[in-house]
Amino acid sequence: MREATIATRLKEETRAEHRATEDLLLGKGLRSRDVSLTQYEHLIATSYLVWNHLVECFQEQDNSVPNLPIFLGLRDALLQDVNLLKLEPRTTTIEFSPNSVAAALGAQYVLLGSTLGGRMIAKLLPACPELSHLPSFHFYRACGQVPPATWPKFQRLLAERITTTAEQEACLAAARATFNLYAELYPTGNS
Repeated sequence: MREATIATRLKEETRAEHRATEDLLLGKGLRSRDVSLTQYEHLIATSYLVWNHLVECFQEQDNSVPNLPIFLGLRDALLQDVNLLKLEPRTTTIEFSPNSVAAALGAQYVLLGSTLGGRMIAKLLPACPELSHLPSFHFYRACGQVPPATWPKFQRLLAERITTTAEQEACLAAARATFNLYAELYPTGNS
């Protein structure tokens, strides 16, 4: 029996966290086009906190971070949404910091993977009545601008860079921690 690739392990072993995060971040409301402005503001504010923190961590790792320009552009698009919504960027101490190449790749798996769903979300947001007045959804439109070949290239990179059991475990732990950041940072109540 052939050993599962790290991309397959990430998909299978973080499935529960992925679903919980998607539900938390309005997956059902988006599909039914029933997202309130307050919920969208929480989504953008939380996403900005996560992306900003992780992109800053990636920048500290110099050349070990593939796709850094994509991550920078998406983080900047989130900031445009924060500004459009006139949100005060929240500050908080985030304990998780991917401190190795394997951990950074685990975090990137979650962030880059979210752009795949972001393409669909970009089409659903304008149909939400409480959001129809917004002139743009910068982050989700930017997700649609990520070249389609980026995801398969990233999966190949995972296979090249994550070769030991210890690296696989660090990558998986970082992916889980990244999903869990959303749960830790998403405002509860009043949504």
